Amino acid sequence: MLILGLFIGFFLGLATCYNLMKGKCNRCERYNRGVWTMRRTKSQCQMLHARKRVAQRYGKALSSDAIKRIARLIKTNNDSCAFIERQSLRVTVWDVPYEGQTYRVVYDNKRHSIVTFLPPDIKVKRPHWMSDLFEP
Repeated sequence: MLILGLFIGFFLGLATCYNLMKGKCNRCERYNRGVWTMRRTKSQCQMLHARKRVAQRYGKALSSDAIKRIARLIKTNNDSCAFIERQSLRVTVWDVPYEGQTYRVVYDNKRHSIVTFLPPDIKVKRPHWMSDLFEP
Protein backbone atom coordinates (compact mmCIF):
# COMPACT_ATOMS: atom_id res chain seq x y z
CA MET A 1 0.00 0.00 0.00
CA LEU A 2 2.82 2.37 0.88
CA ILE A 3 4.65 1.69 -2.37
CA LEU A 4 1.44 2.23 -4.31
CA GLY A 5 1.00 5.61 -2.58
CA LEU A 6 4.55 6.66 -3.48
CA PHE A 7 4.03 5.46 -7.05
CA ILE A 8 0.79 7.46 -7.45
CA GLY A 9 2.32 10.53 -5.80
CA PHE A 10 5.29 10.39 -8.15
CA PHE A 11 3.11 10.31 -11.25
CA LEU A 12 0.78 13.03 -9.98
CA GLY A 13 3.76 15.27 -9.29
CA LEU A 14 2.99 15.50 -5.61
CA ALA A 15 5.80 16.05 -3.12
CA THR A 16 5.57 12.89 -1.08
CA CYS A 17 7.93 11.81 1.60
CA TYR A 18 8.32 8.22 2.73
CA ASN A 19 8.57 9.18 6.41
CA LEU A 20 5.62 11.56 6.08
CA MET A 21 3.42 8.73 4.89
CA LYS A 22 4.49 6.73 7.95
CA GLY A 23 3.70 9.72 10.17
CA LYS A 24 7.30 10.30 11.28
CA CYS A 25 8.38 13.27 9.15
CA ASN A 26 8.37 16.70 10.72
CA ARG A 27 10.20 18.48 7.90
CA CYS A 28 7.49 18.26 5.26
CA GLU A 29 4.43 19.20 7.26
CA ARG A 30 3.63 20.26 10.77
CA TYR A 31 0.53 20.38 12.88
CA ASN A 32 0.04 23.89 14.23
CA ARG A 33 -3.08 25.00 16.10
CA GLY A 34 -5.22 22.31 14.56
CA VAL A 35 -4.04 22.87 10.97
CA TRP A 36 -1.56 20.91 8.88
CA THR A 37 0.77 23.35 7.13
CA MET A 38 3.76 23.00 4.86
CA ARG A 39 7.03 24.23 6.36
CA ARG A 40 8.82 27.00 4.54
CA THR A 41 12.28 26.44 3.14
CA LYS A 42 15.16 28.72 4.09
CA SER A 43 14.96 30.42 0.68
CA GLN A 44 11.27 31.17 1.20
CA CYS A 45 11.95 32.57 4.66
CA GLN A 46 14.75 34.74 3.26
CA MET A 47 12.40 36.07 0.58
CA LEU A 48 9.73 36.97 3.14
CA HIS A 49 12.32 38.66 5.34
CA ALA A 50 13.75 40.62 2.40
CA ARG A 51 10.29 41.85 1.35
CA LYS A 52 9.60 43.07 4.89
CA ARG A 53 12.95 44.84 5.19
CA VAL A 54 12.80 46.62 1.82
CA ALA A 55 9.38 48.00 2.74
CA GLN A 56 10.60 49.02 6.18
CA ARG A 57 13.95 50.55 5.21
CA TYR A 58 13.33 51.98 1.74
CA GLY A 59 9.57 52.57 1.81
CA LYS A 60 9.02 50.48 -1.33
CA ALA A 61 7.05 47.29 -1.67
CA LEU A 62 9.06 45.14 -4.08
CA SER A 63 7.53 41.97 -5.43
CA SER A 64 9.20 38.59 -5.15
CA ASP A 65 10.00 38.75 -8.87
CA ALA A 66 11.75 42.11 -8.43
CA ILE A 67 13.85 40.71 -5.58
CA LYS A 68 14.72 37.69 -7.73
CA ARG A 69 15.79 40.07 -10.53
CA ILE A 70 18.08 41.89 -8.09
CA ALA A 71 19.57 38.54 -7.05
CA ARG A 72 20.06 37.63 -10.71
CA LEU A 73 21.99 40.89 -11.27
CA ILE A 74 24.42 39.83 -8.55
CA LYS A 75 24.59 36.22 -9.73
CA THR A 76 25.44 37.23 -13.31
CA ASN A 77 28.08 39.65 -11.96
CA ASN A 78 26.54 42.70 -13.60
CA ASP A 79 28.94 45.67 -13.87
CA SER A 80 26.48 47.99 -12.15
CA CYS A 81 26.60 45.95 -8.91
CA ALA A 82 29.29 47.00 -6.45
CA PHE A 83 30.78 44.39 -4.13
CA ILE A 84 31.14 45.76 -0.58
CA GLU A 85 32.37 42.88 1.57
CA ARG A 86 32.29 39.18 2.26
CA GLN A 87 30.80 38.34 5.64
CA SER A 88 31.34 34.59 5.40
CA LEU A 89 31.84 31.91 2.77
CA ARG A 90 28.10 31.99 2.12
CA VAL A 91 27.11 35.64 2.64
CA THR A 92 28.25 38.80 0.82
CA VAL A 93 27.14 42.46 0.89
CA TRP A 94 26.45 44.35 -2.36
CA ASP A 95 25.24 47.77 -3.55
CA VAL A 96 22.79 47.16 -6.38
CA PRO A 97 21.12 49.88 -8.48
CA TYR A 98 17.56 48.91 -9.41
CA GLU A 99 14.87 51.15 -10.92
CA GLY A 100 16.66 54.39 -10.08
CA GLN A 101 17.60 53.55 -6.51
CA THR A 102 20.66 51.88 -5.02
CA TYR A 103 19.94 49.12 -2.52
CA ARG A 104 22.46 47.67 -0.08
CA VAL A 105 21.67 43.95 0.03
CA VAL A 106 22.98 40.86 1.75
CA TYR A 107 23.27 38.02 -0.78
CA ASP A 108 23.33 34.28 -0.05
CA ASN A 109 25.84 32.65 -2.43
CA LYS A 110 24.62 29.12 -1.70
CA ARG A 111 20.95 29.74 -2.44
CA HIS A 112 21.48 32.62 -4.91
CA SER A 113 18.93 34.74 -3.08
CA ILE A 114 18.70 38.03 -1.23
CA VAL A 115 18.81 37.56 2.55
CA THR A 116 17.93 41.11 3.58
CA PHE A 117 18.06 44.76 2.59
CA LEU A 118 20.32 46.88 4.78
CA PRO A 119 19.68 50.58 5.48
CA PRO A 120 21.37 52.76 2.84
CA ASP A 121 23.56 54.65 5.31
CA ILE A 122 24.79 51.65 7.31
CA LYS A 123 28.52 51.10 7.59
CA VAL A 124 29.49 47.47 7.31
CA LYS A 125 32.21 46.28 9.59
CA ARG A 126 34.81 43.63 9.20
CA PRO A 127 34.53 40.43 11.19
CA HIS A 128 36.64 40.39 14.35
CA TRP A 129 39.18 37.99 12.85
CA MET A 130 39.86 40.30 9.88
CA SER A 131 40.62 43.32 12.06
CA ASP A 132 43.50 41.41 13.65
CA LEU A 133 44.95 40.62 10.23
CA PHE A 134 44.86 44.09 8.69
CA GLU A 135 45.61 46.45 11.58
CA PRO A 136 49.29 47.39 12.15
